Amino acid sequence: VTLETDQSKHNGASFVKNMEQFKRNFNSHLEESIRKHLVNVYTTLSMSTVACILGTYIQLLREIVTPEVGALFAFISLFGFVFVGSTKQMFGIRLSMLLVCSFSFGVSLAPVIQFVLLFNDPTIITTALAGTALIFIGFSLCSILSPSGKWLFLGAPLSTYLLSVTLLRLFMGGNFVLEMYIGLGVFCAYILYDTQLIIERKRMGEGDVLSHSLILFLDLVNVFVELLRILKDKDNKKKKSK
Repeated sequence: VTLETDQSKHNGASFVKNMEQFKRNFNSHLEESIRKHLVNVYTTLSMSTVACILGTYIQLLREIVTPEVGALFAFISLFGFVFVGSTKQMFGIRLSMLLVCSFSFGVSLAPVIQFVLLFNDPTIITTALAGTALIFIGFSLCSILSPSGKWLFLGAPLSTYLLSVTLLRLFMGGNFVLEMYIGLGVFCAYILYDTQLIIERKRMGEGDVLSHSLILFLDLVNVFVELLRILKDKDNKKKKSK
């Protein structure tokens, strides 16, 4: 018992020491204005994520609108969000549009979640959520702590690949196993790219918290969808093999 207690204390002390070291590295790596900006961005991102989950949950409990209407609301609110000026006076309106867009996006995702719950192992959903959180946190920290501008070169190749995949899915379905894994890798790379892009834009004076949180929200959702597709495909293969 004494050995276990000593080991627990040692692990706890090591964790605290590592966290303090991380905090020092974080503070020394980024200017105070950028740290505050990132806090605001990730706070807004958390609000958008909660709104999206809430939209999916309510739609699963009771279908409030059709998925097509949900997607239409998401598009309309996103359209309004983009074209409304990013002034202090319009902040509340743009935040409302962002949350409506996130909620509606969650509504449009509900049929996919419902299909998995009906025909696959329900634990796939929680696994995909946990995996998405770990991936997003890990790649975000990697991007934040990397040298300034290290991942910005990814912009052009990622955009080219994304366009190619979009066309592939449009004309051929694009439900290939390799394409799903590559797609997951691409959206993980987008987290690296977009996080550093947000930091560099803030350094140049562009501090639109809502637009920056929207960019990361789309990365987060895309990682979840790709991870869910992979887990669903694995579950289907497992059932076929039995």
